[in-house]
Amino acid sequence: MQRFTIQTPGGQAAVETAFLQGGAAGYTGPAAQRLFALEQLCEALCAQQQDIARQLDALRGAGKKNSVKFKELLGQKLANAHTLTLLQVHGIWEDTGA
Repeated sequence: MQRFTIQTPGGQAAVETAFLQGGAAGYTGPAAQRLFALEQLCEALCAQQQDIARQLDALRGAGKKNSVKFKELLGQKLANAHTLTLLQVHGIWEDTGA
């Protein structure tokens, strides 16, 4: 992965000027595009978690806690939760409850 950021001597993150350009609509460039993609990923994972929770509740209600579908969904929910936890630990994502 090509890095777009550097760490300043003071420990702050900075974006290389070649990867972020200011414009009338805000900042654009490869660094802004990557940030956008990461935010989209986090939102998609959160939405998927909510959808999986609904599906699991429906399967529980139908008495299908031992079904393959239930186990697959539970595995996906755990994998998503792990990914979100890693993003949170590294300060990339925060749970806003939204």
